[in-house]
Amino acid sequence: MALIWADDFNSYGDDAIMLDGLYAEVDTGDNDIYIVTDPDVTATGKVVRFSGGFLSDNTLRWVNPNGAVATLGMCCRFYASTLPTSDSNAFAWSFRDANNVTHFTLEVMTTGQLRLRRGGEGGTELGESTLPVLTTNAWHHIEFKALISNTVGTFQCYVNGIEVAGLTLTGLDNCNSALETVSQIGMLNRLTSG
Repeated sequence: MALIWADDFNSYGDDAIMLDGLYAEVDTGDNDIYIVTDPDVTATGKVVRFSGGFLSDNTLRWVNPNGAVATLGMCCRFYASTLPTSDSNAFAWSFRDANNVTHFTLEVMTTGQLRLRRGGEGGTELGESTLPVLTTNAWHHIEFKALISNTVGTFQCYVNGIEVAGLTLTGLDNCNSALETVSQIGMLNRLTSG
């Protein structure tokens, strides 16, 4: 799979002008998304920081410049000072169609495991990691790829370069709309600690 786009967040200056690019939504509520200097002592540059809040207030949504595709992947560095305290206080990534309907959501669980749901919060569980794969106060490299389909959908996930047991899935109905394509990726924060 060819790299479509990567963001180092250095060119924006602040979060306000992120909407001038490929982002369709940047924190529509309480100014809870910031561009800050990378706190990782082994790296330089900028990162996006989500502060605490509710799902509707902490969304960063990217639009694929190539339009709707059946298969898409994404990766990011992820750091959390705390794990979620409940299912309703989680960090999540979602693949969405051109109408902003969520096909599936990958959520961080209270245990440090990852869970895949069809649709959004409260949707049908499609799978979860067999073991915890995320810890607090540490950087993790998360990547996943999905083929959107009503019958032959696939999902594959890696954390820190290791395939996540329980999240290599085939034969899925991971399509949650009439469009069997993905056009957008949303990153959503409901962690109260940010």
